[in-house]
Amino acid sequence: MKSIDDCILRVIIGLSRYFGNFYCFPAQQTIIRKIYEYDGVLISSATLNRHLDVLEADGFFTRVRRYDQRTREFRSTLYKLGTRSFYYLKRLGSFLKSVGGNVFDFLSAAKRKARSFNQASDALASESPPASWEENLVKWKALRVSLG
Repeated sequence: MKSIDDCILRVIIGLSRYFGNFYCFPAQQTIIRKIYEYDGVLISSATLNRHLDVLEADGFFTRVRRYDQRTREFRSTLYKLGTRSFYYLKRLGSFLKSVGGNVFDFLSAAKRKARSFNQASDALASESPPASWEENLVKWKALRVSLG
């Protein structure tokens, strides 16, 4: 499995478990933001969709598009965890034990990184908006460097 696939899978599993379910329904922008928060990887919507298609085909989860019954407008996509997701979690837990860590340390580190990202992004939000995409890119690179 590719690194981006790992990032996406960890976000979907993490959101599902955070709410105590075997499913979640995040917006694509939420998935992209969480991948950046936890892994420092910035991807586009097209890249996300391409990797979601592969992960779904591999049986890690199934996607169900949800619509409003009255208006027939798209609401969100429901991600139901598949059997391979649980094998992935087991493998991740085994790896963490083999290197002397545990899942709780891993999750604590991820939460600390998310907090530092939120503080840094709040600082960026309080600044005036960039005049060009080059300035925006410079600010994102500085944020990425500050997060390590």
